[in-house]
Amino acid sequence: MPLLSEMLATEEDNVAIMNTALLRRLAEVLRLPTRIVCASEIGLEGGLSGVDKVLALCKAMGGSSYLNASGGVGLYDPETFEAAGLGLKFIPPPKQRSASIIDDLMRRSLPELTEDLMGTTPIDASRK
Repeated sequence: MPLLSEMLATEEDNVAIMNTALLRRLAEVLRLPTRIVCASEIGLEGGLSGVDKVLALCKAMGGSSYLNASGGVGLYDPETFEAAGLGLKFIPPPKQRSASIIDDLMRRSLPELTEDLMGTTPIDASRK
């Protein structure tokens, strides 16, 4: 598939930089209205990790809620986010189960993928 070949043809040795570039390109081709920012670009104080880092990143970006994949439901406590003045939401599992986004890119059309992703309504963790 030409798109996958293009996305994976890189001289980059740094996995984080390569992943960021891949995410940005994927968002572009799927026409997802999102801005991808690396945590290292935000300039938080050192030593933060886990939920403390997530909360600090949300606040630094002016966010009102944190959106995580459904696999992270057990990682975060909605009350911790509520206490910080932030909502917590999870992306429901995809309608069509696949091995990965690469599998989806090989088997589905870009418009179909975009429609699936944009038609997803996040699950509000405080209302489960």
